[in-house]
Amino acid sequence: MNTQPIILFLELECVVYSDLGLRRIDAHERESAPSFGKSAVFSNAEVFAEIIAPYSDRMEIVITDWAAVHSPLADFCRRLPESVAARVVDSLYLEELTDSSWSDYHSALATRYACIQLWLARRRPNRRHDWLALDMGRQLDDWPNEEMRHLVCGSLSYPNIRQQLADSLREQCRA
Repeated sequence: MNTQPIILFLELECVVYSDLGLRRIDAHERESAPSFGKSAVFSNAEVFAEIIAPYSDRMEIVITDWAAVHSPLADFCRRLPESVAARVVDSLYLEELTDSSWSDYHSALATRYACIQLWLARRRPNRRHDWLALDMGRQLDDWPNEEMRHLVCGSLSYPNIRQQLADSLREQCRA
């Protein structure tokens, strides 16, 4: 059994608060999705908290939302259940690369996958292979096929995505 911390890269706006992500899906998916009022938004955060609960004492969450380039982590944590917010350790966007007037994060080469690899290299160099990302996957073409095992792609509004996240976390603990 793996006792290392689980690093989870979390796209908060499109996954936990998936009413925002629904604007990006096609009409058929939108019609088949559950209602997305305020209570559904909150329930996705609670569902996320329930899924990660068995692993939360070992989990490090890194926020991957683009807004995290310029927003303090506390702004994101306020929108999460306390049990989840307590696990947030960093933003994907490294301060040493965002402080200048020109940032590599504005480059087309700064895909989500590339940014995750950079974060791992700088913040957890010994953990380059032990991580998971929960993301809407708008840049799937940029993920190498052999690295897709690290990605849970989609909205937590869908039971199959919830199950995939739970299965991936369980597998991460076994590895």
